[in-house]
Amino acid sequence: MKQRALAPRGGFEAWLARNRGFIAMSVAMFVGSAGIGVVSPLLPVFAKNQGASGVWLGLTFSAFTITQTPLMPFIGRLSDFKGKKLFMVLGLLIYGFVGIGFAWSPTFYHLIFFRALAGIGTAMLFPIAFAYVGDLSPPNHEGRYMGLFNVSFFLGFGAGPLIGGTLKDRFNMDAAFLAMTAMSAIALLVLLLFLPKDTPERQHSEGDDEDEDGRRKHTPWAAMLKNTMLRALLLFQGIWGLNAGCVSAFIALYMVSGLGLSAAQAGLVLSIRTLINGGLQPYFGMLADRMNRVHLVSVGVGFSALGTFSIPWMGGFWPLVFLFASVAIFESAAIPAASAITVEQGRIFGMGSVMGIYNTASSLGMLVGTMTAGLVSDWLGVGYVFRYAAIMMIIGILLFNMLVRLGRRLPVPVAKRVPGEA
Repeated sequence: MKQRALAPRGGFEAWLARNRGFIAMSVAMFVGSAGIGVVSPLLPVFAKNQGASGVWLGLTFSAFTITQTPLMPFIGRLSDFKGKKLFMVLGLLIYGFVGIGFAWSPTFYHLIFFRALAGIGTAMLFPIAFAYVGDLSPPNHEGRYMGLFNVSFFLGFGAGPLIGGTLKDRFNMDAAFLAMTAMSAIALLVLLLFLPKDTPERQHSEGDDEDEDGRRKHTPWAAMLKNTMLRALLLFQGIWGLNAGCVSAFIALYMVSGLGLSAAQAGLVLSIRTLINGGLQPYFGMLADRMNRVHLVSVGVGFSALGTFSIPWMGGFWPLVFLFASVAIFESAAIPAASAITVEQGRIFGMGSVMGIYNTASSLGMLVGTMTAGLVSDWLGVGYVFRYAAIMMIIGILLFNMLVRLGRRLPVPVAKRVPGEA
């Protein structure tokens, strides 16, 4: 496959033509993720205003994960054979419909239904978007491409809550929900008008050969999971999701109720983390193409865990700003390096298939994190939630390194590809 340089060569128009798919994906995903971020912080308030409490309030959140998690591996695999653009378009169509559904919902039961539908849209959109960009990235440039693409997600999800809060304050809740629909429509138009049907220079993954009848083959799931590096990546992503679930569920409560910070101060602390993380992704992505990626993941996770463990020692706004800014730097080192390793595995087993199970591991980790964090909080207090998450991250990264070393000593299993087997 020819390398796709991101630097201009032969004038701006030639550069634009070479990178049309990447630019279209980045713009569409920034707008789309901002649209999703618009409603995320408002949903619990909306559900509570409609009378949801206890289990029903929890189901407002978990309905999303319940539908998203089991679908991602299968949709990812289908995208390797049916084309990735189709599923991303369907995902954005669902998101547009969900925004209207949120605005219409007369009860929290309807809200839960549309939240579950949003999970299906997510399964069609985000793993497939990463798989598309993974197919675009040339060998030895995976970190650079994935790091640059990650910027659109971080900035989109960072800008979304600010837009949503502003619309709610100036107009009403429905305005924020309809903004989700409008942004999804814009992202959809970008994909329809500017994104090629499939990645132009890599129509097939290395593992997707054809049988004598011309049907494309794929690696069975069991054979994929025998790959030690892939198992290490899934462990990493699961632990990363567990940490995200623990911290996201309790950090705002800790800052507002525990430390007496205002909601604006708490939001600023979290925004600083997101913006630094997004801004540094391209630089650490390029670094991941020059350095040992496993080392970058290990150092990034290790110091991020140390920062998470230290949260209960931070007694005010400025110490938390410094801590979260520091954590963001180390997270920025780990994320593009892990993404680059995942792309390498995607070339072997199918980019959509690998990104599907990779994101499934994250969702499962986040689900386990939110559930276990609640138990830890009840037994020991909110501060111990962060220490629990940090300890699990340390255990996870140690196991990650053990699996990587084991994989280097063992021969890579040769997968027997069987048409039609999942």
